[in-house]
Amino acid sequence: WSECNDTFNTSTLESAGDITSLTVTRYDDTQLNLRWVKANDDDDVVVLRKTSGYPAGQTDGIEVYNGSLLSYKDTGLDAATRYYYRAWAWNGEEFGAGSASNYNITRPQPPQSFIGNLDGTNLLITWTKGTNATYTLIRNNTGSYPSLSTGYFVYNDTGVSKTVSGVSSIDYYTGWSYVNKYGEHLYSLPNNLLWGGLEINVYKEDEPWIAIGNYTVFITNADATESYQN
Repeated sequence: WSECNDTFNTSTLESAGDITSLTVTRYDDTQLNLRWVKANDDDDVVVLRKTSGYPAGQTDGIEVYNGSLLSYKDTGLDAATRYYYRAWAWNGEEFGAGSASNYNITRPQPPQSFIGNLDGTNLLITWTKGTNATYTLIRNNTGSYPSLSTGYFVYNDTGVSKTVSGVSSIDYYTGWSYVNKYGEHLYSLPNNLLWGGLEINVYKEDEPWIAIGNYTVFITNADATESYQN
């Protein structure tokens, strides 16, 4: 036997498991939410994204996630655009044989600069169309903001203004942008119209550059028989 010896040891690595499901949920005009299920809890997950069909391999597309979590918020996306995703498990040395894929479409941007100005009994509503939106839908309701299926239709067209006549109360108005694309109506998140009302700014009398944040407001009718406090 020689006087010197040497040793070496190694271990086998369990194969990476499969990604058994991948869901992609629509959120707003710049974000899609991803969630997946992996066979082996110890595996990491690699997710790739494309806009022209599913990624075919781990180098085909933009890598949007590489980590151990089970969900991811993909942000900074373009409005009203379809994105394709594919996910693989990764154990540090190899990818799992089974991947999962899915897609979804971002919403168009809601109507911007959505404001109302009252002139007598005529309410002029103006806005700027949301990014990648063609139409604007406006509904109103009494007592609370409407949803896509509640309240009354005020406007549904491609313009950027609408005059509502005969206004006699503070109704609640909500607007949506939408576009017909990829064979479906893609609606934005709602944007509530702000109009009317009273804006009160309170400042210190001797230091008018300092705003006072805590105060109580009393509003009464003409003969002071009824009062509102906040």
